[in-house]
Amino acid sequence: MQTESDVLAVNEREAARRMGISPRTLWGLHRAGKIPAIRIGGRKGYAIADLAAFIATNKSTGEASK
Repeated sequence: MQTESDVLAVNEREAARRMGISPRTLWGLHRAGKIPAIRIGGRKGYAIADLAAFIATNKSTGEASK
């Protein structure tokens, strides 16, 4: 039986849901070269590790920007 921690990649809709953004925003991030996509069964998907790396690199410190 596969657990959540066993999942290595997800489809575009699930990737967007996990990140809390729309699929359109995710697509824009991919087009801008910020999040790489992979092919899963002929469709675009995203590696969980790539999503986590993007979030870690772009997380806010909670301070207002000047």
